[in-house]
Amino acid sequence: MRICTLLSATAIALSAAVISAVPAAAVNVPAANEKFRMPKLVGMVLQDAQDVLQSRGSYLLDQEDASGRGRWQLLDSGWKVCAQKPRPGASIPVETIVTLWSVKLSERCP
Repeated sequence: MRICTLLSATAIALSAAVISAVPAAAVNVPAANEKFRMPKLVGMVLQDAQDVLQSRGSYLLDQEDASGRGRWQLLDSGWKVCAQKPRPGASIPVETIVTLWSVKLSERCP
């Protein structure tokens, strides 16, 4: 099973309405063509990895169970990142879907 975190058209429209009501200087919204350098996330707690990505303007995330058992990562703070795509150091657009493969904290990465 795959969990893919994507913004729906409604959420985007609501966000745009809220953002347009706030002065531009008070909002840090990345431009559509903005890029960021992909950090090394392997070994991090999944929640912390998500926070790092979001701090760089990346909100499109695909989470996978690295064990191959198709489990859902419902409590992100209970999982660790085993693999990532794109690779660390790559310069990628903020609209790129980042995939993180993880296992529970008590488990070993495959």
